[in-house]
Parts: sequence; C-alpha cells; structure tokens
Amino acid sequence: MTKLSPLRIAGRWFLDGEGRKVILRGVNLGGSTKVPFKPNGATQNKENWPPTDLANVSWIGHPFPPEEAEEHFSRLKAWGFNCLRFLTTWEAIEHAGPYQYDTEYLNYYAEMVALAGDYGFYVFVDPHQDVWSRVTGGDGAPLWLFDKVGLDYSKFDEAEMAINMQYLYDATNKKRYPSMVWGNNYKYFTNGTMWTLFFAGRDFAPNLMIVDEESGENLNVQDYMFAHYIGSLEEIAKRVKTMPHVFGFDSLNEPHHGFINSKAITRNLRMKKDKKDDPPLPGLAWTPVDGMFAAAGNSFELEEIGIKILKLSLGVKKTVIVNPKKISIWKAGAKDFWMDHNVWRLGEDGQPVAPNDNYFKEVNGRSVNYTRDYLLPFANRVAGAIRQINPNWFIVVEDEPATTLIPPEGGWPENPPLNMVNGFHWYDPVLSQLKRFLWPITLDISRIRFVFGLSGIQKMYVRQLSIQPELSKKINGGNCPCLVGEFGCHMDLNNGRSYQRWRKGEKVFKWQIIALDLMYNALDKLLLGSTIWNYTADNTNAFGDNWNQEDLSIFSRDQQGLDWRNDINSGGRAISGFCRPYARRIAGAPLKMQFNRKKGIFQFEFEPDETISAPTEIYVPPIQYPDGYTITCVGAEWSTSTEEPLIEIYNPKIKKVAFTITRR
Repeated sequence: MTKLSPLRIAGRWFLDGEGRKVILRGVNLGGSTKVPFKPNGATQNKENWPPTDLANVSWIGHPFPPEEAEEHFSRLKAWGFNCLRFLTTWEAIEHAGPYQYDTEYLNYYAEMVALAGDYGFYVFVDPHQDVWSRVTGGDGAPLWLFDKVGLDYSKFDEAEMAINMQYLYDATNKKRYPSMVWGNNYKYFTNGTMWTLFFAGRDFAPNLMIVDEESGENLNVQDYMFAHYIGSLEEIAKRVKTMPHVFGFDSLNEPHHGFINSKAITRNLRMKKDKKDDPPLPGLAWTPVDGMFAAAGNSFELEEIGIKILKLSLGVKKTVIVNPKKISIWKAGAKDFWMDHNVWRLGEDGQPVAPNDNYFKEVNGRSVNYTRDYLLPFANRVAGAIRQINPNWFIVVEDEPATTLIPPEGGWPENPPLNMVNGFHWYDPVLSQLKRFLWPITLDISRIRFVFGLSGIQKMYVRQLSIQPELSKKINGGNCPCLVGEFGCHMDLNNGRSYQRWRKGEKVFKWQIIALDLMYNALDKLLLGSTIWNYTADNTNAFGDNWNQEDLSIFSRDQQGLDWRNDINSGGRAISGFCRPYARRIAGAPLKMQFNRKKGIFQFEFEPDETISAPTEIYVPPIQYPDGYTITCVGAEWSTSTEEPLIEIYNPKIKKVAFTITRR
C-alpha cells in the first residue's frame, strides 16, 4: 500500500515531500452520506418522518459499509483519483443532543479515512450541509438546534415553511416534488433564520442567549452554535490528527448568508442596477419579514418568479397563497426573537411592518459584507480551532456557489486564514437545473447570453473556471491554491434516457461523457485540481444518490454486471468522460496539459527542476488505451511503473520537456 507524505503550499501549488507539484484529481465521497444509514434516511422514504428519535439513528455505513471498502477504494484508485473530499455532517456527529457525540460513528469515520490513505488518497474532511438541515430540505445541522431557538420543526411541512421531499414526494405524482427544487429552501424563513443566527447572531439577534450545557455560560446564539459545530469537528480532528494524508478541513460546505445584506421587507421582483441588493431568483419571492409573518401563523398571497428563457429575464409568473392552514411554527410559549428585536411587528391593518428596512444590511451605521464580516472570520475561527490539534492543516474555504460565476466587486476581502485553499464549487447552471445538455445552443448565465456549439461551451467553461484562480492570486500574497471542490453532471439527463438504453444494450451516457470531457478539458487547460461530485456506493437508477432526486454518482450498482474483482470498471458511469490521463506529480513547473479524448492524444509540457530527484508521474488509464499506446518524450527519459498504470519521467536534459501519449 502507498504511504503519502504531507502536502504543503507554495504559491498556487500543492507540493509533496519531494518538492513535486501535485495536481489533485479526486472525488466527493459520497452523496448519500448526507442522510442516516440506519434507519434508511433516503429522502424518498416517508417512514420516520418528521424525525422524532434523534438518538437511535446512525451514519455508520455511509459512504459505504466497512466490508465494501476494499472494492470501492480499489475502483477509485484504478480510475486514477488521488484525492477524496470525505463527507460527514454535523448531525452525524452530534445528532442525539448537545455534546452527545456519536463515538461509534466517529471511530468508523476515522477508520475509513485511515484506510483511504493506505490506497494512496489524500483526504480533506468536508463538514457537509445543504439548506441547513434534513428538516429544511437538505442535510447538515442537528435538529435539536431548532428547539434551542424556539422553533417546532414538526410543523415545517404543514406550514409550508420548507420544501421536503420526504413530505411531498409521491411515486404516482412526482410533480409534487419537482426536480432540483431543494435549493429554493434558502429563501424560506427556516433557512434564513438559522443561517443568520449561525453567522451573525451577535449582530442581528444580540438578545438571543442560550445556556451552554458544558460550561454553564449564557452564550449568544452565534457563539453557542459555533461551540457545538467546532466541538464536533474537533472530535474528528482528534482521531485523524496523525494521518499524513489528511491535509485539512473544509470550513463548511456551501455556506449561505441567510438574511444578511437583504432588505427586511422590500420585495425585489426584477433585476436592478443596484447589485448590492439580492437579485430575484426563481421561486417564491420571500423577504425576511414575509417569512416571519408566515412563520407566526399567517396566510397571504406571495408572488412567484419564473424564468423567461427567450427574453433571458426573470418575472412574476403568478401569485401563491402561502401557509394556507395558518400554522405557527413557534413552540408553545416561545418568544419570536425577531419581533423582540423589533425587526417586524403587526400594523393596525394586521399586516407586517418593518421599522428598519435595512436591519440586515447595516450594523452601527456601517454596511455589512457577508464574506468580509462573517464568512472569513468564521473560517478563521474554524482554522484556529483545528490547528490547535494539528498546526499544519490547511483550511479549505468556499464562498456561496453563485460567487463562482458572478464574484462580488473587489473579489476576496483581505482577512483570509493562513494556509487557505480556495475550494470553490462550479456547475453549469443550465445543465444542473434542467438536467439536459443543451446543444448546439445553450446559455451562459454569468453573461446572460447564448453560447453556440461544443467549442463555445468549452470556452465558456474555461472562462468561468478561470475566475476564482485569478482572484486567488491576491489571497495571502498568492499563496493560495485552488481546488474545485464540486462539479459534475447528472447521470439521469433527458429523463433517464441512458438507463433506457442500458436495458436495451445500447451505447449509454453519451452526453454525460461529452459534458465531463469538456469540464476536464477546462481543468487541464487551467492546471486545476478538483474533486468531482460524486461517488455514491448505494446509488440506484430510480432514486439516484438517495437525496432529493440528485443523480450525479459516477458509480451505481444498477450499472454493475460483473464482480468487481473480474472487472474493476463494472458499475462505472460515463467513465471515459472522467477517467483520463493527467500529470499527478510534476518535478518542476507544468506548462501545458491537454487530452483529445476522441483521438487519444495526451500532451504535457513542463520545465524540470533539477534539484528534485523524484520522477514526474503521468497516470495513463487503460480504458482510454485498450490496444496500448506509443510514447514520445523529448528532453528526458521515461519508464512504466510496475505497480500502477503510471509513466515516470526522469533525468531531464533540456529546459522544457515535451511528453506525448498516442493511442494505437
């Protein structure tokens, strides 16, 4: 088994113990880790919903049971991956109650991470979340936090304060839970409230205090939440601190600003020149006070915004009656702390009034900036805490996904953590939301213009992916590598047409292969590291990654025919789109990397560093070269590895080495 040396940062690069530049090509492990393994927490299941027994659940078995580890790690290694974004959730660690850590799960997680190192994978820990928690449409935070702030999550569904697949899904009428609708939960009261308290409770809810169960201190809700969040991460950190292949922690997956920097009551129904205001998004046009009014048990009409594709604009589609049953989601006797902070009150006409429309936009007369004032200070606190356990760990920080395509003016603020990795996420929004590869015409959302042909899409991907690396040059004096933490493609494009063809024995995953090829072409051109979303060991064609009808896993049992020992690729999906040659360790400075999938030609150029004795390594996947290959190497010697499908380049003789693989 491979033993890895710790990584370090030098400029935009990761360096190994030999001083070689390392390009991380990895995968997120895995999609169903968002929900419990026992009882089965897949979001299509209505049993045990809403959850009531918070103690007797377990995430042991996600990403996969221990007895399956050899199979899955072997497959991922064979596909050339060298990095894992290893998912966990705050709820998985502390689901039963405050400071009641699930030690059996923590030991299982540490065991799987340790085993990953034996297979040659670098690992970083990803505390995952989507739209805050399982009862607000996603995953992440433990459910007992709602009780701490006075909210009754058992009423969220009936009051329509969350879009939960477990409540809405009906196998006979799938339209009750539309595909890819889960992200709309960010606009709802439940998400907006919890995110605002988590990042900015001291500023916007200073009177909301909670007694900490361990210290007995009366803490502001923000400090209380952070103490528990970081306490959970520390439990993992203590178990993996001596593993050299673990290079750090993600501060938090896809964080959200909640109500921060939003108008309290002014509804934005169209694009405005003033980009300081939140732009309108498809779905219900909630404002913070709208949500507060509805959460208090009131019903009213609210505009719903739709997309006008041909006009490339957004507009009001219709009005919808929200909370028609007039259900309050506050616990009996609980205080509405937003009303207590004078964010809103009832007017004489029974309608909500906001005394200060800029309540969430200003603090002490100063305009707030979410990334500068809240996200990066939070990341610094996380970094400081985990580095008490291992001072050498990197902190992987990501802003909200929308900032990848449309970054805020000025880019990243000036207070990032040291040894920060920009772990931005990037998806093609049209491909992701529509589950269709639009060709020969698609839409560039970031520029609001049409794009034509595969070459146009390729240029769009390169341009979009180049934004954050360029901004990262100003982070920590340029000592900030980029690692694309998430990107990928749905495997059920076009209503699952690939599965229909699979059953007929026809060629499948054509458009997924094309899409992934274009994405990796862009990554190669920019010499970017990445972790594709995702590998889900219990994926099925019917329910995808077992979470909100997402189906992006590059593996499924439903595509598996032969036993993995007889065919390591069995179960893979769109393999030729992501399993491709790349330079994974470079003894020098990489200059150019590109792969022509159709012709099978891989080209790589680099300037060798003669002080490094270790070889440059090129991964060469057999699936791309079924009949073998020929090598041209100008300026150095090369040989094939006897242990892995690698080519090693050594003894450079000139200042620029040019290496080419050609399919026979």
